[in-house]
Amino acid sequence: MDKTKIIFCNICWMKSYSGAHDGDRPVRNKEFLMEGAVCGEAFNFEDHDGKCYGFAPADNRATLQNVHSGDGYTVLWCAEDPNGTNRLVGWYKNATVYHELQEQVAYTNDEYSLYYNFVANSEDCFLLPENERNIILDKLWGEHDTEAATKAVEFVKNYSGQLANYRMSDELAFATTDIETDFDKLVKLGEEALDKQYFVAAITYFNTALKIKQDTTVMFYIAECYRTLNSFSRAIPLYEKCVEIDGDSLAAVMSLACMYDFIGNREKTLIYLERSIPFAGKANSEKDIDFCKVIFTRVCRICHDIKDAAPAKRIAFEIHSITSNEETNQYVTSMLTMLEEKTATPELAAK
Repeated sequence: MDKTKIIFCNICWMKSYSGAHDGDRPVRNKEFLMEGAVCGEAFNFEDHDGKCYGFAPADNRATLQNVHSGDGYTVLWCAEDPNGTNRLVGWYKNATVYHELQEQVAYTNDEYSLYYNFVANSEDCFLLPENERNIILDKLWGEHDTEAATKAVEFVKNYSGQLANYRMSDELAFATTDIETDFDKLVKLGEEALDKQYFVAAITYFNTALKIKQDTTVMFYIAECYRTLNSFSRAIPLYEKCVEIDGDSLAAVMSLACMYDFIGNREKTLIYLERSIPFAGKANSEKDIDFCKVIFTRVCRICHDIKDAAPAKRIAFEIHSITSNEETNQYVTSMLTMLEEKTATPELAAK
């Protein structure tokens, strides 16, 4: 471990750092944060398609200006427990460090947007259970070479105990069961596990069923499990196989738009958003009108950020071609006009 590439960062205290909820409310200054309070580091140990994205609070980010941006860093995450004692809670190995806060917007669901200063493969991210957080430290930011810091580094190098963070591996993703039974029974066992939100168990049953028979319903189930477990790149080929065999369905097409969105593939996101438009029918009912508005708003947000209005023009034309509803057409025309104004080059805007 390169001692010149070790960074300390202080964050809120949590059990799992995979999202704030009633069972895991962030603690700051010995007090639980109120529901809805902003805590960017609440997802620092959530596996997001094979990586963890670490958010550094503002007072920590200031010290990052003294650290060289780049790869190969070890990030030691520390937090003050509910009693006010500052402890080592986990670490990233082989992390990439950014001075400025990075952003990856999720246009189809903002809950999947990413804001981070550090990123590492999830297999290189280690979160200690609360009963293993025994290394006590002063509040440290950035690079340090104190005795306590050295002790923490040695602990990290030698730790072989349990971890509190979930990491999706190929072993889990493609696991099967030795239960000797037929296809229908395996699917039923998978559905029962899915209903109970035992997603890994459900995947095991469904994977075994697929070995008996290639079935798109089972493929879709597995993809949904992967999606719930944030394994988006694993879900994509299964959704696409369902579409290849059965044709477009709204569920599969919208799922693919979301999956590509969550991994930052804007081109594919736009393709599948466009493929969802025919499911609005003639866009005359209130539900279908709202659907078209939501889809086109997402399209315009992406086109605005990539500074290219062409995909929105194409999709606007398709919406106009399927509906004569005045409200829908006015909304699409208005959104497209605003988008074209914002994405026009200075030369064109001046004409």
